[in-house]
Amino acid sequence: MHIQSARLTLREFTLTDVPAMYALESIAEVARYQTWPPRTLEEAEETVQAAIAEAEEVPRVIIEQAVFITLEDKTAGAFIGRVGGRIDADARTAEVWFSFMPSAGGKG
Repeated sequence: MHIQSARLTLREFTLTDVPAMYALESIAEVARYQTWPPRTLEEAEETVQAAIAEAEEVPRVIIEQAVFITLEDKTAGAFIGRVGGRIDADARTAEVWFSFMPSAGGKG
């Protein structure tokens, strides 16, 4: 899945995103709003690997996307965060989550 707007690009995670995920998930200010403490590099890699594996599941019940600034040439620029969602058909519930680099905040 690939979604692009004038300002943002959302795409599937790849292993090259591990350093960016670690940079995000290791920030205490970001982890403060999560249900886990700041992640280690190994935990960030496990998170990215899980997102990659979940993208292959059929039916797909978890969607996790990397978020980047869209550049003028329509390519993805700097990593600024992650968004995701999960559907639990049995419980008839849905969950949405997001986390962004603190530097990306306040931009509308």
